[in-house]
Amino acid sequence: VVNCKEKEIFSFLVELRLLGVNAIRFVKAKAEGGEEFFVQLTDFLKFPDINAIPVEKRPIENATLQLSMLYFMQEVRRPADPAEKKNLKELEEEAGANLARSKFLIPLQEVKAEGEEQSKRAVMLLKNNNEEVFIPLFTDGAELRKFAKEHKMPVSVCEFKMIAEMMKNGKATGIVVNPASCNVILNKMGVASLEKRFLQ
Repeated sequence: VVNCKEKEIFSFLVELRLLGVNAIRFVKAKAEGGEEFFVQLTDFLKFPDINAIPVEKRPIENATLQLSMLYFMQEVRRPADPAEKKNLKELEEEAGANLARSKFLIPLQEVKAEGEEQSKRAVMLLKNNNEEVFIPLFTDGAELRKFAKEHKMPVSVCEFKMIAEMMKNGKATGIVVNPASCNVILNKMGVASLEKRFLQ
């Protein structure tokens, strides 16, 4: 459940579109009759046609991936006997395929090596309570803003194959997709498995 203040409604509706949502169901209180009605997002929000933007300048959007990851994680976290989760394998397969075929935003940070005058940009890493290090990946600008809040940082756009290469040669334990929302974590073995299954 999300409680939206009036000034947050517009950005919330835009985020719904990035999740692949195309309509909203409004439900009146029982005291007002309990009436329900649907409104298409496009009825009151105008979205740009990103296909008209040159490929190199298009914003990163992964609505299909976002939705498939949310469905998968919702089923994983649903309190039920594993035997009842009959479509879990199918949801995992769909989320994995979408993950491997997507582009991501990766935040960068300035790093200055000892003895060097100029700083260099390096991939930002996140550390968990077990001192394991992860590369954070974001499916779109809205997800990055949830994580970075007001702090502006340089970002790189990377395909999954490039990220899989980073994992082979780097010190990261794995990746974490959208750490501020669905928080999907994959270790090195999981990343390598997706690359082999869907990109080779």
